[in-house]
Amino acid sequence: MDKIAILNKMQQEALLGGGAARIESQHKKGKLTARERILLLLDEGSFEEIGMLVTHRCRDFDMDQEVYLGDGVVTGYGTVNGRLVYVFSQDFTVFGGSLSETHAEKIVKIMDLAIENGAPVIGLNDSGGARIQEGVVSLGGYADIFHRNVQSSGVIPQLSAIMGPCAGGAVYSPAITDFILMVEHTSYMFVTGPNVVKTVTHEQVTSEELGGAHTHASKSGVTHFACANELECIDHLKRLLSYMPQNCEEDAPIYPYELGNEVRSALNNVIPANPNQPYDMKEVIESIADADSFLEVHKDFAENRVQEAKDKWSETLKNNNIKLHLIGKLQSNKVKDAFSLFNFIHTLDNEKLANKFYEIEKNSQKKIKFFIQVNIGDEDQKNGIKVDLLKDFVKLCKYDFKLDVIGLMCIPPKDLSPESFFNKMRSLSLENNLKELSMGMSSDYKLAIKCGSTFVRVGSSIFN
Repeated sequence: MDKIAILNKMQQEALLGGGAARIESQHKKGKLTARERILLLLDEGSFEEIGMLVTHRCRDFDMDQEVYLGDGVVTGYGTVNGRLVYVFSQDFTVFGGSLSETHAEKIVKIMDLAIENGAPVIGLNDSGGARIQEGVVSLGGYADIFHRNVQSSGVIPQLSAIMGPCAGGAVYSPAITDFILMVEHTSYMFVTGPNVVKTVTHEQVTSEELGGAHTHASKSGVTHFACANELECIDHLKRLLSYMPQNCEEDAPIYPYELGNEVRSALNNVIPANPNQPYDMKEVIESIADADSFLEVHKDFAENRVQEAKDKWSETLKNNNIKLHLIGKLQSNKVKDAFSLFNFIHTLDNEKLANKFYEIEKNSQKKIKFFIQVNIGDEDQKNGIKVDLLKDFVKLCKYDFKLDVIGLMCIPPKDLSPESFFNKMRSLSLENNLKELSMGMSSDYKLAIKCGSTFVRVGSSIFN
């Protein structure tokens, strides 16, 4: 057999990954193969593979008897809507997508090329973690990848899609990339799986509860987008990329826009005349942004705040010469009364607290205005922080500690109706002659502008 025929045969073998039976098993789980994902992500015919015939070097534990071309990861480059990107896609049909020394070398190579050529890198992750048969050599491979993640940060976009059960080292790298996407019901992220948790803590927990897409999208905030299936996830990757520049030296893409009726009369009435009445911030964003262009990030996490690709809040503060000082954190499980609430918010004794305020006041050269911000979540209701406790807390701040309190901001717990909560807060404000009452984070900077260039929050947010 001539060399060309041998090469063709090896290439065909590499295309099968772990074999036809394992590919079929992958499909039965509702998952695509590593190569199918790349073909859907990249423009047709644009993919150029690197390291297709690489194999592992391990000879221990009879590993030399089981060798697969490509070693469990497909790497290369191509285009997405005509833009150059580098991509790696882990193959779960080969040793569960586990990372070996050569597997890591392939990923590192395309990350180096991405930095060198100033192009985004996209990781399609489907891996059980380090290949245990290779021991510390495999862990060294993760260190090399993490190092590239850090080198690339702020230089090129790094996007990670979690397409299967990822554990251990397989989730550390995605966690430090720019954006993470997960697929509901088929992808998981955890340091150790449910079986280890059960062995160590005797707790019974499912993979979905421990590290599923919903858990990370709504509770931990690790993932930015939770997608219904892999096709939606890949489509999200393409759309997300369309908002990003190729690298830190280039501008984000500009798309043609046809001028039409640019009058947004609805914006005249979207903010109620009553400053205490809430409104939907998404209506404002969608009215200002181009039609169908708003892509919400962290949709299910910290739902009291709407975030898009660029956060204007810090810019507004900077432009109005406003300095925010957040003093301490609140440990809600240790709060017993108003005085301990005050102490735990600041985590400082009275003398240190007074010195801290004096230092801020001296540097700003004007009187400090204080604004109490306490967000009560469901867990805090269980732990004993009741709405009525705020009444004692406000009096403590205003009269005992002689703080110039001008406003109160609270976000209602889910188990109390907003109307009932608002009425309680309104009564509290009137009793203490507070000029401002806010029910949402977005009004912070407006209060700061009213109060002057220095704006100190007395109190840290409490979230469930």
